[in-house]
Amino acid sequence: CSQANSLTDTVGVVSSGIRQNNIDVLQKMVDSSPKGKVATMSIYCMGISAAFAASGKRDWYMMSGGALWDHAAPSLILEESGCKITTIEGKPWTFKENTMLAANPKLHEYISTAITK
Repeated sequence: CSQANSLTDTVGVVSSGIRQNNIDVLQKMVDSSPKGKVATMSIYCMGISAAFAASGKRDWYMMSGGALWDHAAPSLILEESGCKITTIEGKPWTFKENTMLAANPKLHEYISTAITK
């Protein structure tokens, strides 16, 4: 997991299709970013997206949608790398959820606070 402390100069990986709720969440992140921007990349494979975040090549991971088989391996990979994992709404993540936010604990708190305002 990355060691970034704020959204400044971070790059996240978003593993989801473009939906209105995703746009709203990303807009909240942009609004809370010191530079007024958030860099993301989108890979439509949740496992590869999670591996990028877990390895520190990307600073945070966000996904929305998918099924249990899309989330099981990414959740394990991210957790084992030291990332904190919750739903986008900040609730504890379980296999019943279909959204996920993962980052190192400090960055996770920063992002979670920004998007749950």
